[in-house]
Amino acid sequence: MIGATAGASTAAESNVPDRRKAEDKPPATVLRGDGSIPPSRLPIRTTISRNDTGPGKRTNEPELDGDGNLSSVALTSRRNGRSMALGIATHKFQLPSSYQPSRAAAFQQHFVSHLISSLRGPLLTRTRLRSWALELPALLTSAGPTTVYSVRAAAMAFYGIRTGDESIQTDACRWYAMGLMGQRSLLQKYSTDRLVEGPTVEEIFAPIMFSVFEVVACTAPSGWIHHLSAAGRMLEMRGPENCQDGTVHTLFRTIRLGSVFVTVTTEMPSIFASDPWTSTPFSLHPKSMLDRLVDILLQLPDCLARRNQFITLKVQTPLESETFRAKLETRVLLLVSRLDDWWQQYEEEAAGEDGEGWLFQQIPQQPFEAGEENQYSPKALIYRDGPTAATASLYHAANMIAYRLLLTISPPSHLHSWSIASHADYALSSAGFQNPDDPSGYGALLIVFPLKVVCQLAQNEQQRNRAQEMLELLARRSGMEGICRRATPVYTQRYR
Repeated sequence: MIGATAGASTAAESNVPDRRKAEDKPPATVLRGDGSIPPSRLPIRTTISRNDTGPGKRTNEPELDGDGNLSSVALTSRRNGRSMALGIATHKFQLPSSYQPSRAAAFQQHFVSHLISSLRGPLLTRTRLRSWALELPALLTSAGPTTVYSVRAAAMAFYGIRTGDESIQTDACRWYAMGLMGQRSLLQKYSTDRLVEGPTVEEIFAPIMFSVFEVVACTAPSGWIHHLSAAGRMLEMRGPENCQDGTVHTLFRTIRLGSVFVTVTTEMPSIFASDPWTSTPFSLHPKSMLDRLVDILLQLPDCLARRNQFITLKVQTPLESETFRAKLETRVLLLVSRLDDWWQQYEEEAAGEDGEGWLFQQIPQQPFEAGEENQYSPKALIYRDGPTAATASLYHAANMIAYRLLLTISPPSHLHSWSIASHADYALSSAGFQNPDDPSGYGALLIVFPLKVVCQLAQNEQQRNRAQEMLELLARRSGMEGICRRATPVYTQRYR
């Protein structure tokens, strides 16, 4: 429903200025083709009685209660004749059913509270940094119209889809369309006027919330990519030295992680993989283990881009392509080695935190029933907690991509195929550890990427089918139907 109304909403809101106040307007009076007013828009006519109080005197003017509505006294007269007259007048007075006032202003804090509870969850970074999601309520009263519209759109879309309320979903599309106009004007201003100071923190919130809207609603398959890319460009305008502390630093960590998903999908190198962006923003707040994993993940898009160059060279200049292939193979093997070193350090850090030194434990599987011997089932694992499982799923997805690269550019090897199948199994196990009935926090969102990697790269059909089932389950129970089913990358045509 929500995806179908987005286009209409954009056209309907095309004349709304960006700087107008974010508040609801009363409906304009609708005229007929001949210029007359429909009966439902006419005011109540008072009835003139000539029986009791003299000619021409008004005796039955309706009384209003404290809310401005017709009171019970006005609707019930002492005389039957006048009661009938008032009954007819009241019957003709009907509110226009075509106008439904927006509930955003009245219930926006309610909608936002539900979104915050989903976005926060346990902090995957295991730091004491304040979550940027906690700033959303204050933005509704202090930020500019574009940011306010973006927060409303994301919060109402999430709530509307979770509750199945189509009217709230439609309203969310209206706020989304209004916010997009302001966002385009803002980006155009920064791209044309180099004298303008860089984006403010509240302005960076807007594309992030628009991406949340697309994750939930998916009005366009690549919508989330465009918005996260816009947020990345805004940070780039500020520079790494201006992303070291405060809310902008926590936004930077989120955008940096989102950049991994964007650049792996588009197979284009990320600006956040450069040395200034991997060091300067962390001068005041050291990297967590997740941040160090992201450092490695940001190298994958460059390898994917080089793989595409190799495929082209292999056709055009075979001799040159062999030298290029050898360098790329060395680069990917180094990346795999870095992933192995990171995992070992991750286990050591776990031992230092609780003294037990375990990230997950395997549960002995029950023997198969008769006829189920060929049914696929991933390893049954218990992880230390949800953030650990989500982080582990990213690690295994990265290994799948790396070994698939090696399978493409290196001589055929059963070792690479076995590694892909093994990491796919672990990725499914870590994703399955997340409770689909309580998919709160970034953990539920992060497992979407590994599941889609399994759908695309796993050579085992049963693994691909299992990943599809988990995506479908997550879509139904998490409110993230857009990113699970329709958003890029879409692999449904591969495994259905």
